[in-house]
Amino acid sequence: MKDHEIKTKKLLIRPLSDDELEKRRYEQSDFQRQKAYADMLAGCESEVENRLWYTAWEVTLKESGEYIGDLFFKGKPENREAEIAYFLTDKFKDSIFAGDAVNELTDWGFANSDDLYFVSVLVDAQSDAFAKTLDDGYFSVVEETETTLKFEMVRSEMAWLPI
Repeated sequence: MKDHEIKTKKLLIRPLSDDELEKRRYEQSDFQRQKAYADMLAGCESEVENRLWYTAWEVTLKESGEYIGDLFFKGKPENREAEIAYFLTDKFKDSIFAGDAVNELTDWGFANSDDLYFVSVLVDAQSDAFAKTLDDGYFSVVEETETTLKFEMVRSEMAWLPI
């Protein structure tokens, strides 16, 4: 999986293996998270050639190796759309690192699918730094409730033009 790592100035983002997903699943105390990791593993096993769209991508600080959390697509693109979800540690749940990681994984998604034109992510409305990082990038708020903000990034218009 090392050949699929995403490295930035401050972050290392890498896809988890099936064994690592299984381990993450059993480390969770929350049933919803256990189920999410089980679903990711099932997707990886049933869509081997597309497993990177189903697995969790671990995010760590490059210098220290400190664990920030996991990001994941909710499967391969459908109807030109994909959604990114995340589990972040309490320390980093409202950090610029989380937003930077989402931006990087989104770039990976666009680079690895000619069929992907929209990427969305739901963010806790109270996560100011996370939301600001997305909003300062290429994501825009497309839906807002009292508890969540739905951000969406649209693929560059240049990618829509036929060659």
